[in-house]
Amino acid sequence: MRDTYIPVTSAASGIGQKIASDVFALCIQVVNLCFVGEPHSGQWVLVDAGMPKSAPDIAAAAEKRFGSGARPKAIVLTHGHFDHVGAVIDLADRWDVPVYAHELEKPYLDGTSDYPEPDVYGRIKVQRIAAENCRVPPQF
Repeated sequence: MRDTYIPVTSAASGIGQKIASDVFALCIQVVNLCFVGEPHSGQWVLVDAGMPKSAPDIAAAAEKRFGSGARPKAIVLTHGHFDHVGAVIDLADRWDVPVYAHELEKPYLDGTSDYPEPDVYGRIKVQRIAAENCRVPPQF
């Protein structure tokens, strides 16, 4: 399914919500992403990069919140599912910014591994992962 565009959307697509003065959540198609930073400050990051082909909508929303030509300090990926990284390459190229993700996501982001099947029976123990273990994957 590589490079396949899935045209899905929800009624909430394009609708944003102010979570705090410096956190704005936006639904693009069926995915939520966040702008973290005070409006018009020039100091902000994008958390997650939405679905494939959503870069123009994300960039437009960023300009609406942060001003013309707005560009984040970085893009932070919460994980590597297609609906959270779909526009990351386009956005990183457009803005010329670094992309950060937890090091344990690297094999899923660079394609060397697939995510495991869901553990519907609860056999996998979730471990806390310290923030100091975060770093930029080399491919970004």
